[in-house]
Amino acid sequence: MMKNYTAVFAVVMLLLFAPPVAAQTDLYSTVTNLWWEGPKTNIIAIAEERLSSNTNDIVGLVLKTEYDIAFSSASVLSNSFRRVLSVGATIDTPAFRLAYPRTAWNISGMFVALEHYTDEIYNADHDKGFVIHKPMNLKLAWDALHEDGWTETSPTNHPPVNP
Repeated sequence: MMKNYTAVFAVVMLLLFAPPVAAQTDLYSTVTNLWWEGPKTNIIAIAEERLSSNTNDIVGLVLKTEYDIAFSSASVLSNSFRRVLSVGATIDTPAFRLAYPRTAWNISGMFVALEHYTDEIYNADHDKGFVIHKPMNLKLAWDALHEDGWTETSPTNHPPVNP
């Protein structure tokens, strides 16, 4: 229950203090900057907002998975991995299609690591989620989605007009 209030609070704070954007053209910059320097809780708020409109929104799934890698339990994380792999396999815009095999390979490696997760490892990884200037684990996928125009579209999962 508290998690939902946190997400709602993060969305409200983002709406109040984020600079106005002309469509979602600045989504890529906003998320990248938030991940690098700001509160990562704002990223889950963006992901959940997109996923509330479309549970298969690839941008929302990548952002949720990125957040889950930093903060969630192994059971939540494995579900996030599965969703990115299954929906990602259906995305055929040029840059993402090229990035997907490497992204899938990276996620497969993370699946293997989950088999050996202990509470100690989980707690250490969870603490890393609060570290600023930590690179995104799915940066290749995030950059490809931006290059293809997905970050400039609403969460419909229809390919951008001219990727």
